[in-house]
Amino acid sequence: MKFITSTNMPRAKGFSATVAPAATGLFIALAGLLSSFGAQAQAALPTVSCNSPSAAFSTGHNAATGGALPQNAVEPSWQFAFAGRPVTNPAVALSAIPPAAWTPLTVYWTAPWSESPYANANWVSPLGFDRANSQRWGYYRYQFNLDPAVDPADLAVQLSYLVDDSATEIYVNGVAQSAYAPIVNPGSAFSTPPVSRTLTQDWKPGLNEIVFQVLDYGWVTGLLVQAEPTAVCKPTSVDITKNASASQVNAGGTFSYDIVLTNQGSQQATVSQLTDTPPAGITLNAWACTAANGASCPVPSSGTGALNLANLALPPAAAAGDPGGQLRFTLQASVEANATPGLLTNTVQATPDATTTQCSATSGGASATQCTASASIEVITPVTPPVTTPTPVPADAPWALLVLSGLLVGLGARQVKSRDSV
Repeated sequence: MKFITSTNMPRAKGFSATVAPAATGLFIALAGLLSSFGAQAQAALPTVSCNSPSAAFSTGHNAATGGALPQNAVEPSWQFAFAGRPVTNPAVALSAIPPAAWTPLTVYWTAPWSESPYANANWVSPLGFDRANSQRWGYYRYQFNLDPAVDPADLAVQLSYLVDDSATEIYVNGVAQSAYAPIVNPGSAFSTPPVSRTLTQDWKPGLNEIVFQVLDYGWVTGLLVQAEPTAVCKPTSVDITKNASASQVNAGGTFSYDIVLTNQGSQQATVSQLTDTPPAGITLNAWACTAANGASCPVPSSGTGALNLANLALPPAAAAGDPGGQLRFTLQASVEANATPGLLTNTVQATPDATTTQCSATSGGASATQCTASASIEVITPVTPPVTTPTPVPADAPWALLVLSGLLVGLGARQVKSRDSV
């Protein structure tokens, strides 16, 4: 979005064509006093999940109405601390700030800052800042608790911001983000198009914090942060696998396929379409679904013919590191009796919902429009053992009669010998 600067206001910091310096000084002192009473008005630390609205990270945001807080309201979530001067190492100075030094902020806008073009964010300031042109380092902090169900690696917070005078670094849990590609100069002004940065590194379970390190030269410092209206988590990954129950199947034989869809991310995964169309030579006869880890099978949970299902939901894991929702489809298949021997490959395709879901690295990768998995079988021809026919021996052949006569003579001689020996 483009920021609009009033043309009747000078660009030099600390001067306004519409606000007298004395009145401004009185207002700052009064607002600073009001801010000191605002500590009790600050809300408890928010818990961020993948379903949280991104606007929760914005400055001057009214969570109750979804809009922006008015001038002079107490900022409920962001805090501020001065590091003092001179500061030779701002990062060390940040780590040395005692907890009690963090104070509430006031929703405050002054010329020549650009007016906020957002309907749900506003400038915030610590006020109480002397008008002397003296260099000071300040820190704006936002703290939150990460929902246990969210894998820290899935968090991606996109912020656009303006600052008075300049942001020199952004820290996530004390780690400078300028070291990560793409390198983005965190510096910004108070009347130019905002700088945008997506924070994806160094998140952790439990308590987290974002800190803007700001260099200011006096008068008053301010910060306007707008969390872009995108999901606060990266698209969740869905993984798909496929296996066959046998590597070789006879022509005319039967076997089964096993297809498994698994949510690998921190938010619900949606598969818009799941299809399995077999190649020529294979017939899919029936399928049945079983669910695990909080997932639910489609209704009905079984059917006949090829697989063609829509709008399958896979819930995230109950806690980071646990397995996510899973659907398993068992397909009963057969090989046609006249199928040509050889390798037959069957591929299942899952179409992820483009706004929330992407394919896992092994299923096609984040840029793929179809998550795929394949399984192959080798069709073989059954081997039929040959039938052995015995060769008949003619009973009346001359040589057969001769052999038979010899056997009878031998048997008779043996019986005579046996009687003589008695």
